[in-house]
Amino acid sequence: MGSAGDVGWQLVKMAAGFVASNADVVVDAMEGISVGQKELGPGETVLLRSSEVSVDKVGGNESLEELVLTQSSLILDIEVDEGFLKKTRRHDYCPLSQIVFEQGKPCVEVKKKFFSWYLDVVFKSETLRFYFGNDPERLARVWAEEICHAAREVRDERRHKSGRKELERDTEQQVASSNRQKPKMVVGKCRACHAPLSGVEGRMVTCSYCDTKQTM
Repeated sequence: MGSAGDVGWQLVKMAAGFVASNADVVVDAMEGISVGQKELGPGETVLLRSSEVSVDKVGGNESLEELVLTQSSLILDIEVDEGFLKKTRRHDYCPLSQIVFEQGKPCVEVKKKFFSWYLDVVFKSETLRFYFGNDPERLARVWAEEICHAAREVRDERRHKSGRKELERDTEQQVASSNRQKPKMVVGKCRACHAPLSGVEGRMVTCSYCDTKQTM
């Protein structure tokens, strides 16, 4: 697991979470909802959500109250039993920027083992395997397509920002270079033999007639 702000999951416990949908998949444009400590503002929307999902990850299998896809992350909504009649919700926040790419494609794949369809999503820290309760093949393919699309959008945006920063840095360097004082050529006479001399102001020159060294 990576450090905070690096790779992996940002696990946040909170008392309230997503309201589970009765539908298998709901595509909407909810804004302003809170996921853990992350506020989804106007620029980020819920792209896809499903209930009746379980996930295999480091630590074992967990049943999800809801699986949610936004433009920047996969969010695993998990109900945690804390003892006598007390339950809380935990959200595992999985950044799409951490999905592994191979040959330009996200490592997101629908697979089948025996009679079970599932979806593998390969992150830099671990692989998450999702099982869908109803119509698993169709849902796995829908989720795979949407995750791949969102992951490419995140990757392209990061590249665009990186290219823009390089352009800004190059422009700053060009401006700084143009602002540097250009060497000033001056003409004078040798202090020893009075022969004509020329050179860059402030630099040492040698008289071609008497070999006397002097600063222009």
